[in-house]
Amino acid sequence: MEDAMRTKLELTDAFLRKVSVEKRTDFSDTRVEGLQARVTGRGAKTFAVRATGPSGRQHRVTIGNYPGTSLKMARDVARQRILEIHGGNDFNAEKRRAKAARSSEPTLGEILDEYEEVARAKGTKIWQKSDTGRDPQALRVIRCVFGRLGNVRISEITNHDLAAVMQSYRRVGRTGTKPTANGQAARARSYLMPVLDWAAGRGKFRKVGAGRVPSVSTPDLHEVYDPSADDPSITGSRDRVLDGDEIRRILPLLTYPAPPSLCVRLPPKQDYRPIALRFILLTAPRRGEVEEMKWKDVDLDAGIWVKPEVKDPRAKVPRQHVIHLSDAALSLLRSLPPERRKNSENHVFPNSNGGKIDNWPRITRAIQKASVTSDWQRHDIRRTASTLLNLLSTDANLIARILGHRTQQRDNPARTALEHYIKEAKLIPNIEDPMKVALDRLGDLVEALQVSDEATVA
Repeated sequence: MEDAMRTKLELTDAFLRKVSVEKRTDFSDTRVEGLQARVTGRGAKTFAVRATGPSGRQHRVTIGNYPGTSLKMARDVARQRILEIHGGNDFNAEKRRAKAARSSEPTLGEILDEYEEVARAKGTKIWQKSDTGRDPQALRVIRCVFGRLGNVRISEITNHDLAAVMQSYRRVGRTGTKPTANGQAARARSYLMPVLDWAAGRGKFRKVGAGRVPSVSTPDLHEVYDPSADDPSITGSRDRVLDGDEIRRILPLLTYPAPPSLCVRLPPKQDYRPIALRFILLTAPRRGEVEEMKWKDVDLDAGIWVKPEVKDPRAKVPRQHVIHLSDAALSLLRSLPPERRKNSENHVFPNSNGGKIDNWPRITRAIQKASVTSDWQRHDIRRTASTLLNLLSTDANLIARILGHRTQQRDNPARTALEHYIKEAKLIPNIEDPMKVALDRLGDLVEALQVSDEATVA
């Protein structure tokens, strides 16, 4: 039984463009009975037909995703499909037969589709679709490298086949990047490894019920050489930070509304990515934390940002992390459109549809071009903030606390509540959180860098 809320109304394009839900919901069209628009919490919108056949069996047939499939087209197709279902046509029968055939002799592509559903249900981040409906990151990388094997039956693929594909893989359409593609091949290998283990019931999936049912014979990527292991162009952890001149060049572009000079497709008032990058420079958060940041997590009066779920590889569950915002960061947040703060569920830095901010590579390239800088990534901004804090003689443990790394005095609700109580009761006079002091100094330094650049231009 499908777990989805249901409601009836006349579907319109205006409604479909703006609708947002917490839980997957089916909206039934009152104009064409049987047509439904399913909206997920991640923003995906899919048309389907629900109708009953002559035997009394209810059928649900997918039509297409909105807006690729228009509302008018969906209504036209729905009318035809309803007539065919009433006439006895079972659109899903062929799918069931194909699924049964795939069960014993699946191709690599079919195994990937199966594993995507399993991993998505478990909440594995790299196997989740983006807010815009783009395929999961892991699936894109695997297809990019191993795509030529997609239609080959998994039982016919050998370790030698996988090794040959990785050794011959070359990235196309990229300039100014590394001379080899071994890094991408290594990523695809690491993403595909658990998929094949799951299908074969191997490794951590060896226990009954943990892997695919029925299991199938698959090659073992653990036995296939990683081409990045001895690639001299792959140096391991990235340590790139922006220098003073680069920071001065990009700062005037990190504003809201976005500068028209960036020449991106979004209207300046819909593009929050540049100001989000400035926020990262002022507070050093991770990308996901900025993407997930909602107004309910921010207390502008208290000057704090509570990150509800900071992931820690050593913790069984995500932990909370409290940031005492600098005056510069608070000023930035107050400068954003105040009407969005009225709904606490709104993202602080939304995309054009109001969902999580996305498409970082495109805005990064645009800023690099406009600022005449290169070879830096979004995460390098966070690393630069950490480096600036270090140059300001900030205590290493405090920097770790700001970055959200696990420390002996880690943030938790009890600590925050106790801290607020002591402040309000004035048990310790003039108490000021050292995190805010450090981030204020960082904000002052960032402002000084921009002012010095403006003075140079003048």
